[in-house]
Amino acid sequence: VSNSEEARGSSSEDEKKDKSGEDEGSLVPSEELRKVLDPGVFTASVYPSYIRELRTIMEDTWRMLKTGTVGGALGLDLGCGPMVQFPLLLTSNVECMVLAHYFDQTKTIIQGWLKDDQDNVLNLNDMLASAATLADKPGNALKEQLKSCVADVVSCDLLNREKGQFLPEKYDQNDMFDVVVTSLLLEAVIPDLDTYAKVIKRIQGLLKRRGHLLMNGVLGMTHWDTKAGRFNCVTLTKESLEKVLRDCGFLDLEWTIVDREYFHSVSDYAKSFLLLARKP
Repeated sequence: VSNSEEARGSSSEDEKKDKSGEDEGSLVPSEELRKVLDPGVFTASVYPSYIRELRTIMEDTWRMLKTGTVGGALGLDLGCGPMVQFPLLLTSNVECMVLAHYFDQTKTIIQGWLKDDQDNVLNLNDMLASAATLADKPGNALKEQLKSCVADVVSCDLLNREKGQFLPEKYDQNDMFDVVVTSLLLEAVIPDLDTYAKVIKRIQGLLKRRGHLLMNGVLGMTHWDTKAGRFNCVTLTKESLEKVLRDCGFLDLEWTIVDREYFHSVSDYAKSFLLLARKP
């Protein structure tokens, strides 16, 4: 694990897998991905094998947030979805927060969870408990804090090419947010690096001056399985992501990179990362 920019991501040789020979009929096109996602894939297969990596990621998230330099009046949760630890911890650093979801399925789940819907299809109690331990608060108190902090729950379309906007117009304004947090979304739904760079550029525009981007993601992933088929996604390395961020003007990049510990069949990522970056 490394907390500096000296941490190295996977080599391109490790991260680039040969995608030839795949059954084209089993591939999910990007425009269909939002329709076929089963959120249960995450909690049943991904989360149990990701817990140890996530523990390190969350400890460093809390360390970064406790410095008091990240936050302000308004925060944006950009597609954290079931990874509710991130908005939960961010409530101590912002006055209000907008929760934006790429998948309607997870938007419905989070709305139900915030309303204490007992029939919710995903059990997010483990995520709540881990965040509460870090924040040294009872879980129910931390959840109530998030409820009171949430100004709106909206949909977002990262691949929307109309005017380059992906949030409802009310929120898709330049210099609006003090902090944007995102977890395990961007590299999972974006098919190529050029599109990824455009999304990061728009996020930079949404941030106020000296605002922060806090990202949790994975390196070296070439695809993931949706049950409906395989989605071939952008493959990130530390170097390629760092170049995108610097080209978009971000400064003071602070990394945590964690080697993958356990195998699951959903995706082929090599490392997890946490990244904090600042807009000038």
